Amino acid sequence: MLMGWLGIGSACADDPGSVARLDAGPVAPVEVLDPWFCSEPGHASSAGDDAWQVQSDHYSLYAETSQAEALILSALIEASWDAMSDWFEDQPELVADQLFRVELYADVDAWAAAIRRDGLEVPQGAGGYFHPGSGIAYAYQQPTRYYTRQLVLHEAIHQFHDGVRSPGHRVPGWYIEGLAEHLSHYDWNGECLRLGRLPMVTQEDSPAQALDQPIDLASHWMNENSVSRPLEWATFRYFEHADEGAYADRWRAFVRSMDAGSQDALAEFERIFEVPVSTFDEPIQDWLTNAQQPLKAEYLEWSHVAPGGVDGWSSVFSFARIKNSVQRFSMTFEPAWSEAGAGGVLLSYQDPQNWVGVVVGANGRVSSFEMREGQAVWWDQGEAPALIDGAYSWQIDHGTQETTVQINDQTFILPLDFEPAGGPALNQSSLRFSEIEWTP
Repeated sequence: MLMGWLGIGSACADDPGSVARLDAGPVAPVEVLDPWFCSEPGHASSAGDDAWQVQSDHYSLYAETSQAEALILSALIEASWDAMSDWFEDQPELVADQLFRVELYADVDAWAAAIRRDGLEVPQGAGGYFHPGSGIAYAYQQPTRYYTRQLVLHEAIHQFHDGVRSPGHRVPGWYIEGLAEHLSHYDWNGECLRLGRLPMVTQEDSPAQALDQPIDLASHWMNENSVSRPLEWATFRYFEHADEGAYADRWRAFVRSMDAGSQDALAEFERIFEVPVSTFDEPIQDWLTNAQQPLKAEYLEWSHVAPGGVDGWSSVFSFARIKNSVQRFSMTFEPAWSEAGAGGVLLSYQDPQNWVGVVVGANGRVSSFEMREGQAVWWDQGEAPALIDGAYSWQIDHGTQETTVQINDQTFILPLDFEPAGGPALNQSSLRFSEIEWTP
């Protein structure tokens, strides 16, 4: 039985052309740009309590979520149809104009019941499932917004992939999952989509997981099943993006051959690349060191947008920090908050119980938020500067004992209580941070 599923992990927008470039010094991977694909959501109708049916050009989406999120998911998967058509250089035929069905359930029990309804066996330990017998992509809500959307995309990619492969042709599980894992990491700015991306931040952090695993491609590829989703993601991304896309053409030729009916992945790869697949074990391991997500979300309320951009939302103080050491950090945001809201940067960090952030608040004041041994204290730092073009632009520069904080045209000097850090922070707000850059 062919199946593709993504295991459960830990638990309107700018114009695409204006999205800021990620520049993280030596920790930044080479950026090979992928095209954007834009789409409108379909027509939504109520499907009962907290459930919506959304019909678009290619998809019939059933979603147990808010109407707003159902419409976003509809636009997301509709844009993915064009993105996948471009990537595969092909698209499935919609027989008798029958739409592809995607179903998102509120929890695992409802998801499992839907799979049983269609006469299928429920996979264990999965967050999503596609089976060609029903032709439906099934998923259920995950702990984070980005991961739920990624999971829906992952299963829709399996569905699309099944429709463009040679009919009846089976391919290895590691290949199916690597392809879907790679493409389902996405940029989404609210209107347009790119597949096969390296996010700024996710809770699951596949690149970090892959970095901790030994690579033996020959042994991995001899297995018919999926062995390691993170390593399978890394394999696809490496051959598409490493060395400024030097291997991309041959890798696409390999993918086309596999989908057309090739029965021996190792032999086909070595025919096309003219070297043993093991030649790439060490290069992939070395490449992974730099092909990492730069931010770590200490809390769940963070979602990748595009290079240099993340969304954050929280009713309490929350931040996403740069994983590596930081000497300079900068970013921009437009204020959008309640009377008690605030947005700014993480200033220093030792551990979850000891850190300091500094923010501009809706009250027009700059404040530092100090967490010491788990005890939180607010400190007033003075009047906030005026907005420039409706935004606050930040830059922090760390010294040995203090940090210079530049907010628009105003400077603040604050003590450096813990290790120098950087990253977006907010309190009781929903903000989009852009132009995120830093220097180690």
